[in-house]
Amino acid sequence: MTRLLQVVWGLGPLAFGWLVLDVSRAAPGGQLGIRAIAAETLIFAAWSGGLVAVIRLRPTYLVYVRVASGSAAAWGGAGVAGGFEAGAITLGWGLITLILSFSPQVTIEAAARDSAPRERRFPLALPAGLLVFMVVPSALVAGTGIGFIPAWLLGARPTGPRLLLTVIALVASPVIVVSLSRLARRWLVVVPSGIVLHDPMLLAETYRLTPDEIAWVEFAPEKWRRVAIGEKVADATAGCATRPLIIVLGKPMPGPMLRPRRSNGSGVVDMIACRPVNRTDALATLRSAGYERPSVEEGAVNG
Repeated sequence: MTRLLQVVWGLGPLAFGWLVLDVSRAAPGGQLGIRAIAAETLIFAAWSGGLVAVIRLRPTYLVYVRVASGSAAAWGGAGVAGGFEAGAITLGWGLITLILSFSPQVTIEAAARDSAPRERRFPLALPAGLLVFMVVPSALVAGTGIGFIPAWLLGARPTGPRLLLTVIALVASPVIVVSLSRLARRWLVVVPSGIVLHDPMLLAETYRLTPDEIAWVEFAPEKWRRVAIGEKVADATAGCATRPLIIVLGKPMPGPMLRPRRSNGSGVVDMIACRPVNRTDALATLRSAGYERPSVEEGAVNG
């Protein structure tokens, strides 16, 4: 999937080039006007930055790609609304790159490339509804706000509802970019010194567990929320409905601090639930690190 994103992004000039030329010709002063040249330079510089980002592929670079894709989709949509036929191609290209940039495979590889030596990073999943109806549209809104800069250079002067939407997008863009950056840095990290939960969206601070504090890690049972009512479980799944991993602690201890700064329940938990995107791979890595549930025979001997 990463290779596909790189190929599709590389085709960008073919996808949005005609729209840029058509809009430039219609701009005051024509294609060779100072504003048109400045807008074209900004657009192709943004695409070039995205090309470097998809090749190097780190979580921070992925945020850039997502916002730039949102800008392209917004540009394409505005082009279609303005009567430019090439806008449909730009709109399709922007939406395709945006969807690819949020794909699990791309997210997993970006986290893996950003890992330090002797550590494994597993990105944490988001509920599908939240991703489809909030996160992806947020990238489109941020892209709309940022993409208005070259549009303004080309003579775009929205009025009425379009002006209101543009102002909202411009004001919201910085906040959305910060939120997208936090979403791109949500990890379960396995290191020699234990396990780290890093989730700037959900947790007030990074949560660390040493090997001595961990009993074992396993998949949660079906309907685990209902089963775990009597247990003190810290829910760090962000609401994902699918079965998470359960980190069983060796003894009750303070759980992660959620945003805003408040503990889970009484503040002391027995287990922590989290949902990596690639949960099977994460469980295999944790078991190979020694966090496997002891067998009945081992428990009897240790007892």
